[in-house]
Amino acid sequence: MYAELFRALGWLHPTELGALHFTFTLLGSQVVAAGKNYLPILGETVVGISHPSHVLTSKGNHNIRPFGLLLQTMLESDGCISRDEMIVGPLSASSDREPNAVSRTADLVISVRADQTAISHALAQTANAQGVQINTLQNYTRWPIAVMRDLGWTTKTRRRYANSRRSFEVHYLTADGRRVAERVARSADLRLNDVAVLPFDEKKAISLHAHYSMLDRAGFDIDQVRFTLEALEPSIRRTLDRLQILREKDIVFSPFQSLSISDIKRIFPSSESVASELTLASTGESSGTGRGSRDHLFVKPKLVEMLPERDYVSTDELRTQLSDLRSKHRSLESATDAFVEQHNSDTQREFYPLVVDLIGVLGIEAEVSRGGVNYERWDACAYLDETSAIPIEIKSPAEEEYLSTKAVRQALENKIVLLARGSLNTTREVSTVIVGFRVPNERGDMSLLIDDIYSAYSVSIGVIDFRTLGLLAIRCATQGLTIDPQQLGSLRGFLRG
Repeated sequence: MYAELFRALGWLHPTELGALHFTFTLLGSQVVAAGKNYLPILGETVVGISHPSHVLTSKGNHNIRPFGLLLQTMLESDGCISRDEMIVGPLSASSDREPNAVSRTADLVISVRADQTAISHALAQTANAQGVQINTLQNYTRWPIAVMRDLGWTTKTRRRYANSRRSFEVHYLTADGRRVAERVARSADLRLNDVAVLPFDEKKAISLHAHYSMLDRAGFDIDQVRFTLEALEPSIRRTLDRLQILREKDIVFSPFQSLSISDIKRIFPSSESVASELTLASTGESSGTGRGSRDHLFVKPKLVEMLPERDYVSTDELRTQLSDLRSKHRSLESATDAFVEQHNSDTQREFYPLVVDLIGVLGIEAEVSRGGVNYERWDACAYLDETSAIPIEIKSPAEEEYLSTKAVRQALENKIVLLARGSLNTTREVSTVIVGFRVPNERGDMSLLIDDIYSAYSVSIGVIDFRTLGLLAIRCATQGLTIDPQQLGSLRGFLRG
């Protein structure tokens, strides 16, 4: 079900391995890049669904943009629609290409608002014509209703039948929903059959124009592709003239939701890096390495040979435990997973000393701060040498399973206090580090804050999750390899195991 939904939205396409093997499209990657600000691009791809399409196989001879017709029908039906009206009206239409298709659908919706008998009769006729049960048709409305609600396009209330005092539940267009509906109504609506007959250079031009215009509306900064689009401008104008579309009109057409995979590969080749390096203008989120990208914050450990143990590293017992754990599992990864599982409910009392001991296994001196000592506000400290103390902010799984931006702010405070009070020898260039049980799946807020802090204060904040620290310690205990201390001292961003 999810695969079909994501295919309809243009986020996934099947691969050469078969119909049930999928890969993210460029559009899908751009949705991921939007992070928590995904709603505008979701809205664009919801409107982008159309039939016929090379992306989806649909029964019957349909020529329809379902959400486009639904939104415009609501506009002409007093700004609202009920679930059952949705079924007998826009969701049962076979085509919306005739000039009066929207008005005719709206007239049907309004006509069944007379009383409960009218809508019940119309619903039964629709189910009979399609050869399905009424509750099946009602189930088909769950996603359209939910997605319009969550996009902020509709709100739910009740209204009375025209010829009865009884009321029924309806979904009204919000101000945002009305704006989207009105934009769709005044836009040029291109379908597969309009574009399929074009020469390839014009098909490419209109597809690139439509796709990046859609991203522009969704809040992406498309400056990096403006040169490409400007070079295509003669082809774009020629294509629009052929299609009798004014240059200033918005276009509703989503190539990733309409064209064949072979056309997509030719128009959006994976090697065309300029097409994938877009930032989300509102947040700086990025899908590539262009402006606003924070790929530099995801750091792979640099491993070096373990130096002979120094006197202060007294971690033999933990080193033995890690070695025994590795011998019981087939892979380093499975041993690490088992180690993490053992400590998934640790409190500060168990977790803080364990983190310090794991750092000790790596051959780096570290100690837990003493409770009640105000000038040691950090939870632990590591020492690369006599002049390079690293304050460490630790979050046990009992405190927070997933690290938050609060930990980033506290790490900055640790560094400020250490530099200001001079209780330990360090420099501004040496990192301040966070160790937590897990990093969040959506790291946009944390990475943006880490970059902002570096830009404002030249303070590097490193983030190490417990699994990565455990993996490094097991590898060190069994293979004699450890992280380069100089990398730890200059770490900015997330250390990846």
